[in-house]
Amino acid sequence: MGRLITVSEPLPAEMLSKLKKDAHELGFDVLYETDKKKAEEHLAETEIFFGILNPKSPIPQNLKWLCLPLAGVNDYSSRTEFLNGSCMLSCSSGAYGVTIAEHLVMLTLMLLRRMPEYIEDKKERIWRNDRELNSIYGSRVTVLGTGDIGRNYAQRIKPFMPESVTGVSRSGKSECDGV
Repeated sequence: MGRLITVSEPLPAEMLSKLKKDAHELGFDVLYETDKKKAEEHLAETEIFFGILNPKSPIPQNLKWLCLPLAGVNDYSSRTEFLNGSCMLSCSSGAYGVTIAEHLVMLTLMLLRRMPEYIEDKKERIWRNDRELNSIYGSRVTVLGTGDIGRNYAQRIKPFMPESVTGVSRSGKSECDGV
């Protein structure tokens, strides 16, 4: 039986149980760890690793698949092990767009409505209403990056009716419709 190591934040018991059951059906024993260093101690006898490894750390010969819980693999992709096919490299691009975009909408509103200042005032028991507040409505929004996160953010910000939403990307390509 092969070994799969998963390093993540604590998982709910039912999710961990499903992970172990599904992996077992595919011929893998699961070592689940929340401590990255403990997980790395077992890397030499592992075929699949889901977690973050130092991009400069040696990749054991038996490792066949490094699954990163990151959106990008730039720091890893030029390594010989991945270029020659002895180890597969994958990332979690596309998994975070909705969640992070919703978080960004919340932060945008909080900053435009000066929420951090109001929170500080409340701690000091000061009640003010003389601050100039800004709105997304009628404003110009620029999204830096038009990948999964940028595209999801643009979609979620549009209902607030900004004057425009402009997407900027390094490649000059955009998968972001209407931006």
